[in-house]
Amino acid sequence: TFYGTTFHCDLKTGHGLMDLHHAIVHSCDMYFFNLGNRLSVDTIAQYAQIAGLGRKTGIDLPHEAEGVIPSSKWKLRTQREKWYAGETISVAIGQGPVTVTPIQLAAAIGGLADGGEWHRPHLVKEASDEPGRRADLHAENIATIVSGMYGVVNEGGTGASAHINGIQVCGKTGSAQRISNELAKSNRAIAEELKDNGWFVGFAPCDHPEIVVAALYEASEHGYLAARWARR
Repeated sequence: TFYGTTFHCDLKTGHGLMDLHHAIVHSCDMYFFNLGNRLSVDTIAQYAQIAGLGRKTGIDLPHEAEGVIPSSKWKLRTQREKWYAGETISVAIGQGPVTVTPIQLAAAIGGLADGGEWHRPHLVKEASDEPGRRADLHAENIATIVSGMYGVVNEGGTGASAHINGIQVCGKTGSAQRISNELAKSNRAIAEELKDNGWFVGFAPCDHPEIVVAALYEASEHGYLAARWARR
C-alpha cells in the first residue's frame, strides 16, 4: 500500500523475496513499485531520457511520435499541477502517463546492449558511421541489467518463448494498459475491447550483439505472446 492505494503483483501469490536479477527475470511489479517509490519520478525520467525515451529518435521516416516520459516539470507544464508521490508507483512499471513507440524501445535497448552508447536509427543498406551518444553509466550496472534480461529468456522468465537454441537472446516482456483499472472494472465491454498490449524487446547475442528487436502485440494482454513473434 502506497499513499492510501493498494497495488497488487500480476502473480496472485506474489513472488516472495526478490533481488534485482530475479525481479527482471520474473517481471515482479512489487519490486519495481518499491524501487520507483525510492527513486522519485524525476530520477526515473532522467535515466529514461538518457536512453532516448520521451523524444523522437530521428529515424528517417515521416510523422514519428515523440512519446511521453512524465516528470514533475512535465506535469507542471502540461497540467499546471504538482506531481504527487503516489503517481510515481505506476510510472515505475511503465504505466500511468508513459507512452513509447516500438522504434524508441528498440533504440533504447540497443544502446543499453551496446554498453551505454545510443545511435540514431536509419533505414539503410549499409551501416552508418554517424557517431553515437554515450552516457556516463557504470559498466557493472549495465551488466546487471543485461544479466537479468538474459534470465528473462533463458532462466524460465517471462520471455522464455523467445528462446532460440544456439543463440543467446536477452529480452524483457511488458504489458501496457490502454485504460485505467477503474474504468475496466466499471465497464466490461470497454475492458474487453481495450485489452492490454503485450511488449517484448530483446537483442542477440548477449555479448557483442548484432540485432535488436521490438515486438508490440496489440490487445494480447501478455508480453510472452509478443516474445513468440520476436523469436520468429
